[in-house]
Amino acid sequence: MVPEQLAQEARDAISGFCLTECPAYCCRKGSISLTTDELTLLTGPETERMLSKQIIVKSGADRYSLQLSYEKGCPMLLDYKCTIHDNPDRPLVCREFPIFITGKHVHLASSCFAVKTNILFPYIRQFRESGYDVSE
Repeated sequence: MVPEQLAQEARDAISGFCLTECPAYCCRKGSISLTTDELTLLTGPETERMLSKQIIVKSGADRYSLQLSYEKGCPMLLDYKCTIHDNPDRPLVCREFPIFITGKHVHLASSCFAVKTNILFPYIRQFRESGYDVSE
């Protein structure tokens, strides 16, 4: 199986757990890197205010860092649920979370409750059997 397909299968497998068991920790802590378009989708008319408060920091050409620990977390959260989860244009980091693949390396987000509770074990095993290095 292609690693991206396996990763998507794993993400799909934990989606029910995410909706029922997780209080959107990944969307309320730390920071995420976004393109200008992704930032606009998440912050819209609040962008300038958030830039002035350094909740958003320019981090490169067409890159921004959104600090999720400020205020209420991601602006797209409502009652700990993502209001744009089904939007195909949502940020890449959101679509890939909690499994990130770079070359032959698979990184699992250690902040993810599904990762912490080892729900992804069958997929981790499959990645390793396919020759991928897996880390948290």
